[in-house]
Amino acid sequence: MSANALTPTARFRAVFSGEPSSRCFSPGRVNLIGEHIDYCGGDVLPMAIDRGTDCAYAANGSTLLRIHSMSFDETVELDLGALPAARGHWSDYGAGVAAALESARGVDIVVHGTIGGGGLSSSASFSMAIGYALLEAAGAAPETDAERLMLAQQCRAAENDFVGVSCGIMDQASIALGGIVRLDCDSLEFDRVEPGDMDTVWVVMDTRHPRTLAGSRYNERVGEIRSICDQCDVPGGMASLCRVVDPDSLQGPGGPFSGLDETLFRRLRHLATEQTRVTEAARALAAGDAATLGLLMNASHASLKGDYEVTGEALDVIVGISQGFDGVYGARMTGAGFGGCAIALVAREAVRAHADHVRTAFERETGVAPEVFTVTAAPGVGLEA
Repeated sequence: MSANALTPTARFRAVFSGEPSSRCFSPGRVNLIGEHIDYCGGDVLPMAIDRGTDCAYAANGSTLLRIHSMSFDETVELDLGALPAARGHWSDYGAGVAAALESARGVDIVVHGTIGGGGLSSSASFSMAIGYALLEAAGAAPETDAERLMLAQQCRAAENDFVGVSCGIMDQASIALGGIVRLDCDSLEFDRVEPGDMDTVWVVMDTRHPRTLAGSRYNERVGEIRSICDQCDVPGGMASLCRVVDPDSLQGPGGPFSGLDETLFRRLRHLATEQTRVTEAARALAAGDAATLGLLMNASHASLKGDYEVTGEALDVIVGISQGFDGVYGARMTGAGFGGCAIALVAREAVRAHADHVRTAFERETGVAPEVFTVTAAPGVGLEA
């Protein structure tokens, strides 16, 4: 058996010469709809998924945080009393979480990610896994929804303030809460959404065109939204923008946003229409109305492509291939965009044929073989049974 085939527990024994005290799982997430509105205080509809980050860990009786990544086959040692500045390394996320938690108890951790390509929140899954392990090893594991959301906020702060990614709270909150939630990213109020009977499957299509979130145009879009808020004197600023804009407020001359240039107006139009789509999609999902939900997904992708300009060629190709296949209700990019993954709502009996079609057609058009796989809802971050 190769080293990479070892389980986190076996790797822990090999790396740290001891037994882990606990194992936890931190899911990834797929956003069903509501893209690029989380950092504007909008409502989103994410689902925690059954791929994520496995951890095996134990307190080590020191002030050292030692993290071994099975993906990179690398161990990093961090002094909790003198954490380094971010250096563009995968361990920055662990250091940032330790700083946000003000953790002073040393832990040895092995992490193993099963998420794959961009768009499924691998960084937030990793951060939440490290945060949960640090707290649980100290006897302070978050148990209530309020405690879980507190950890989500701390892990978001690590990405914003330490790593330098201007992400919203959606990814961490989804991973904290689990299942499918309609989340208000301003107030953090949420409702759990139980899907009606649709006889459908959620299918992820990984373009295998990677994008680095911190180095992408994600932060550029955040800057454009800040510019809108400054120019239009939005009460509460960016975090409340989705509460003061709707499709009606963008109609006609003389409105509060009429002075924006054409590019910023299109950015704002996406926010307004996407917020409306989330409301309608949550209702359709709960009612088991796959047809309506699929149409909303298609409209979301069109808006992200035309108004927000965050899709890119690979995502547009794979979404177009999927949307044109019989048995697909709808498809759209998911995550920050600029590469990464798309999500499709597919009739159960068409799942295998759809996957074969997408793989063949996408590779023929781009020269890259995509990964296509199904996902199901998963519980929030916590101890493995």
